[in-house]
Formats: sequence, C-alpha cells, structure tokens
Amino acid sequence: MKRWQVCVTAGLFAACATTTPLRSTPEQAPQLKTEGDVTEAEVGGMRVLVKRVPGAELVAARLDIRGGVRNWGREDAGIEHLALAVAVSGGLESLPREALHRRLGELGASLSSKAGHDASTLQAKCLRASWDATFTLLTEAFLRPALPEEEVERQRAQQLAALSREHERPELHARGLVQQALFQGQPSEHQPMGTEDSVHKLTREAVVAHLGKLRERRRLLLVVVGDVEPAHVLRQAREAFGALPPGEAPSPLPPPPDVVRASVQVEERKLPTQYILSGFHMPGWGEEDFPAALVAVNILDSRVFDEVRTKRRLAYSVKALTDVSEARAWGHLYVATVDPGATMPVMLGEARRLRTEAVSREDLKAHIAVFTTSFLVESDSLDAQAELLSRAQRFGGDWRLARDLPARMKEVTAESVRAFADKHLRNLRTVVVGDPAKVDPSVLQFLSAGARP
Repeated sequence: MKRWQVCVTAGLFAACATTTPLRSTPEQAPQLKTEGDVTEAEVGGMRVLVKRVPGAELVAARLDIRGGVRNWGREDAGIEHLALAVAVSGGLESLPREALHRRLGELGASLSSKAGHDASTLQAKCLRASWDATFTLLTEAFLRPALPEEEVERQRAQQLAALSREHERPELHARGLVQQALFQGQPSEHQPMGTEDSVHKLTREAVVAHLGKLRERRRLLLVVVGDVEPAHVLRQAREAFGALPPGEAPSPLPPPPDVVRASVQVEERKLPTQYILSGFHMPGWGEEDFPAALVAVNILDSRVFDEVRTKRRLAYSVKALTDVSEARAWGHLYVATVDPGATMPVMLGEARRLRTEAVSREDLKAHIAVFTTSFLVESDSLDAQAELLSRAQRFGGDWRLARDLPARMKEVTAESVRAFADKHLRNLRTVVVGDPAKVDPSVLQFLSAGARP
C-alpha cells in the first residue's frame, strides 16, 4: 500500500438583534433525546441534531434543505445554487450587503451555501461567543434575504464562470458526463450548477419564488457541532422555524437505473493526454454492504496506482474514488494517460481481479486499519463532523451510521469485498475526453463489460 485516498470523508448582533423573529407555534416543546454526545429532536417535522464538543472554541452549523434535484428540472437547473448564493451574500432585509459582511467580520463568522443533488446547504461557522448572533444571521439569510438585483447578476456571472472552468478542465467535464450517463432519465442527471443556457434564463423573480417554496419544516435538517447547549439550540430552532408551514417531505429518489451493458462516450478534444473516467453505482449509507464498498474501492485505488503508475509508468494521475456525498452514491476509475490502449486493460484487469480473487486476510486487515485511521483524521474538524452527521441522517435515516462506521468497517470480510466488486464493477459507464484517433471505443467497451481481452 503506497497511498490512500479516503473519500468518505469530508447575525447579528447589533443590527439584527432587533429583527422580529417568526412567532413560534403553539406546539408542545420538542423532546430531546441524547445518546453519547449527540442530542436530537424534532421541531414540527424539522430534525435537529446537536453534537456537544466541550471546550471547542468554534461552532459549525449547517441548515440542510432537502429535495435537491427534485426541486428543479432541466429548464431551471442551477436555480437553487444561484438563489442560496444570493441569499448568503446579498444582504438581509434588515442589513444591507456591506453591513452584513462587516458584521460577519466583527463576529469572526462566515456564511456560505452549497447546492447538491440530494439537498442544498446554508453553512455557518463562528467563535463560540458569537453563536447566538451568527445563528440569527443564518436564519435571516434563509428566511428574509434582501436578494438585490445587482447581487443576482454578480452571482450569476460567478456561476457561469464556474461552469466555463468546469468545461475547460477535461477531468471535471468527464466526471459530469459520467454522472449523467449513470443516472440517465432520472432527476440526478441534472447538475446543481445548471448549464449555461439554464443559468442565463434565471431571473430575480424566479430566485424569490424558489426560495419561498423551500421554507417548509419537513424539508429542513439543522446540525450544530460545538460547545453549545443542546436545549438552547432547540429553543432557537423552534423560535426561528416553528411558524413555517410543515409542508411535505421530498419524495424519495428513484432507485438507480440498472446498468445492463457497458457504454463508451468519446468527446473530441485535440489533446496529447486522454482523460478517461469509468463510473459505477455504489450502495448507500444505510445499506449493509456500504462499508465493504468503501474498502473495496480503496483497495482498487491502491492497486491501480501501483500497477499503472509505479510499475508501468503509464500515467501520472490514476485513481479509484467514491462519491458518497449524495443520496445516490457512485464511484469511478480515473486516469489521464497518453496511452489508453495500454493503460485501460491494466486498470480494468485489477477491477476483474477484485471480483474473482479474495483479498488476503492480512491485506484486508491493513486496508481497514489505514482507512479507519484516515477517516477519523479527516472527520476531526467540526465542519466534517457536521457533514457526516448530516449525510448519515439524510441518506441512511440515522445519524448513528456515521458514528458507527469505524465499527462497521471491522466487520468487512474478504467475501463481502469480492461480492461488492462482482455486483458493481462491471458494465461501466465510460467517458473519454480527448483525441478519438488515439482511442478505440470498441476495445474500451469490451473491457468495460468485464470480459477478458
């Protein structure tokens, strides 16, 4: 083992203190349930998780808004990314943009947003002493943002620039194409950033309307990690969000489509290096073989690195990765090479070997140990802890899946690794960005199907 990549991993104050909060509902106060260092409760259908970290000088919080790709379609893809970016950066009804940024600086706090396939997020981080003021800013950005026209245009320009950069970078462009191929015909094929065409069409009126439909309690998950009193956070959440309509929880995403045959898509670019990415579906957080899948892909990552880069020197960048940051998890093999004809048989041969040959007990034990250590190190920050709790709760229905993952890793067997590989590492969806003259799609498709060359 020469390298490891762990993929599970990762207001107000003066002015806003006078803002009149939404009136809380007459519902009975939520019951708190504490297990270890995590307290959970519901506020009229809104889930709240608080992880107490005694002595922590910072507090990390995230307000997840569930729905993701179910909240938009092809024509308005990118709307949620734009709307939340404007909400956190464009000022509040009670505090103009410049004053908001000054106040954040005074508090030692930050606000940010991110749109995803399963949910979008407003994030806050601050000094412990600034928590109450920062929480007010976070809620005001979601409930009462100013949304000035000039900020809509500023954020639109940044979003279009990001899309352009993604298209210009072959590896990122290939990744998006593979994800679309894996989820073709399903909501998950639409990217949260949208397309240049869809983003150009978005208006301030559309931003206002979209944010309005997100303000329902059953869509929301609040996760707070730091040295804060859980009962206090619950009171804050009930006061801020208790008067929102309950709404309906987003409908479940459809199961991933069956991949019954391999596919190869070549996008022509006259490049000396060919960028190749082969994708496959992964089990989700709540599924029994999730830990085995993580171990299997990391074993594959180590092997392709050794075989392709170290032994044969066929490529500088080669890896096997997972993306478990969304409800529909997936993984991929990636390589940038000038000789795909020599490189891909080696990589896909390692995938076949993982399907057909059991990993030795010693090798498996070592991979699990290093993976677990890396996972714990990478999840040490408050932000990472909040994100893990959020993922486990949203994708598996139980935050304990994040806490228990190291213990579940110890139960992974050589047979469970082989079973995952045999089920998922076949019929790959492959995208090549490069020179078609240097690529034989029929060979790639043949190999992707898992047959012997």
